[in-house]
Amino acid sequence: KKENSDNEKSAAVETTAGGAPRPEAVERTLQQRGSMLLGKGKWVIDPTTSWAHFSSNKINLQGVVILDVFTIGLIGAQEINRDIFVQSLGIKYGLLNNLQAEMKIPFRSQYERVTSINASNVPTDEITRSSAGLGDIDLSMSRQIGWEEGWKPDLIAAVGFKTRTGDSYGHDIAFGSGHYGLRTALIASKSSDPAVIFGSLSYTHNFERTDIEGLGDIKPGDVVGYSIGTAIALSYQTAINFSFDNSVVMKTVRNGVNVLDSFVNTANFRTGLNWAIDERKSVNVSVSLGLTKDSPDVTVDVGVPISF
Repeated sequence: KKENSDNEKSAAVETTAGGAPRPEAVERTLQQRGSMLLGKGKWVIDPTTSWAHFSSNKINLQGVVILDVFTIGLIGAQEINRDIFVQSLGIKYGLLNNLQAEMKIPFRSQYERVTSINASNVPTDEITRSSAGLGDIDLSMSRQIGWEEGWKPDLIAAVGFKTRTGDSYGHDIAFGSGHYGLRTALIASKSSDPAVIFGSLSYTHNFERTDIEGLGDIKPGDVVGYSIGTAIALSYQTAINFSFDNSVVMKTVRNGVNVLDSFVNTANFRTGLNWAIDERKSVNVSVSLGLTKDSPDVTVDVGVPISF
């Protein structure tokens, strides 16, 4: 029995470049957060389902989805209650021990109740609508540029390209931004037994379009984001994590003029659990609470990554 226990323990714990052992559940949490790369030739298939509830009272512009769970709606004063379901398929592959490729394919379902409000803040009309479709496919590459040693953390540099495969302008419910985007990020993690501290800085440039019928030239605001959090091992197979995530979207510019109330500041507190079922499969569950008026009220994510 002791021999079996030792074998299970050695299978559940791997050694980082800095020599510190990390439980399997912590490693998989870091992989999910982009703070740890796969080894050469390794695959991870990650089907994830997300639900977000969003209530907002804003003046908005039709057709722009800048963040995964933030959609800019119709022009006019409206109160919007929105439920967004995103079924995404993530695929990661280790090209080298320090180089990883990733693709994310989202499919969005959206249900919303839109209430029009007059100048006296009195509801004048209400409609409900729903739709589903492919979102914007995201491609990225990550490379480890620093290894944990002493006070130095693991460092990963990433670059990503967001397509515009999702329906956007001209649709009552948009599933994409309608604009290409280029994202860069720097991600760090540092062991502090029994926890690992991780964080990231990112910047996304959204490209202008000049061919949008009926709207003219539109340049969505660029996005600056950061996050900081920790993953704590409860056992070799189970870890919990906590993080604070903040993204700021600069003003959208239409025909050289800033769009009213298009500056967005989303902040969320997230808590999650990773359960490493066996050497191939695990379950990620997380709940996020919005901390600003632009954030979803609540977001729930459930993923079942499978490694090969």
